[in-house]
Amino acid sequence: MNDGVFGRTAFPGVTFWRALGSEMYAFWVLRSVVWCVVALVVFQVGLCALTASTINDIPLTLRNGSDLSASPNNGAMFIVSSANSDGFLAAIIGSMYAGHEYRGHQIGESLLRIPNRALLLISKSISLFIAVFLAALLAFGLSVIPAAFALSSSSQSGGDLGFDIIYAILGAALFLALISLFSFGIAFFTRSLVWGIVCSLGVLLLVPIVLLAIGTDWARAVFRFLPSAGVGIFESSTDGPILSMIVLIVWVGLSLTGAFCVLRWHDV
Repeated sequence: MNDGVFGRTAFPGVTFWRALGSEMYAFWVLRSVVWCVVALVVFQVGLCALTASTINDIPLTLRNGSDLSASPNNGAMFIVSSANSDGFLAAIIGSMYAGHEYRGHQIGESLLRIPNRALLLISKSISLFIAVFLAALLAFGLSVIPAAFALSSSSQSGGDLGFDIIYAILGAALFLALISLFSFGIAFFTRSLVWGIVCSLGVLLLVPIVLLAIGTDWARAVFRFLPSAGVGIFESSTDGPILSMIVLIVWVGLSLTGAFCVLRWHDV
């Protein structure tokens, strides 16, 4: 009956690769989602260019208070400094991609196309991850151009255009792709575009602000295990990139597990 997600299913012809190709196509035909992806690229490049035009007026300090001119990877930090803000757009993309299934009453059609619900969720998740990751790579890659001009025309040292910048770009792109998956799972779990955006942005924006405002030891401890802690993948942090990535992956896993439970047992 069922040889697994990657093999034949009980419905002949619906293999993993065919389902993935179908969902990749379905992603790029959603105009609202595509425009959000375009907005992500334009926002990142535009913000980097805007910052580059005023770099000589910016104090030579990073957010952790270190001297920017003395930082060997200051070019990398300059490029990915707005990735946290880009995360809100990535969350909206994930919510819109999942919420469209219920807002546009497309979930029934999707299940007719791919009756295996686990396969449907996996193929949608992978197509979303690939699309956002590649869009983020494009955005940060294009941001290298204004960053290079800004740092070369200022008194600041941009460091080597090598591993530091590549690592930061890959880490920031991975962060945005995982954030979109987290929001995607929440939107599927709530079965609503609006509630998906509200809940995901609440966890990413409101909860961290509240915890930082409280300022107690337990609040700071909880803050380290929020999805927003995933910025440690590409930024310097006390926990390091590995733990930051693990924390974010756990949140993604929880949201996708909830999404599968709703998709598996809730009537559509």
